[in-house]
Amino acid sequence: TLRDVVDKVVASGTFGAGSGRDGLGLCGEITVQSNAGLIHDVEFDDNLGMRLDELGIRHGSKLSITNEDDADASRNVAVALFIEHWDTAAGAEFELVGDRSIKPRPNHTHAAAGAHAAGAKRPVVDDAAADPKGKRPRVDDGIDAAIVLDDDADDDVAVL
Repeated sequence: TLRDVVDKVVASGTFGAGSGRDGLGLCGEITVQSNAGLIHDVEFDDNLGMRLDELGIRHGSKLSITNEDDADASRNVAVALFIEHWDTAAGAEFELVGDRSIKPRPNHTHAAAGAHAAGAKRPVVDDAAADPKGKRPRVDDGIDAAIVLDDDADDDVAVL
């Protein structure tokens, strides 16, 4: 089931270490996507009890796994799992084959600041209203932003 993949393959084990029969040891909010789209995250756990074949995950399918670990951002990773079915008589439920030295996803806010500090140029802003100090003036168009959700059965959404 998808729960087996999340609990045994993704969450159990020691992060970045272990044998092929140990899980990846990912912590935090785990998201699982297949070719069909999102199949699991913290707020969407409806599919946990379903078998992989019921979710369209078969031999050769790819699962993309990401996590958000608030306690240790260096453990926020993206992992691709390629599913290969084999005879269960082999004695194990799963085996992970590949490099376990998982590199953390870059922190985009720090990466952008670091790139600027390292001498990289900022992107050009083509705005005639920008002042010589590089700051753009605030534009007030007099319209307050609002989102209106219509509760009717036709599921119309109006964004103002």
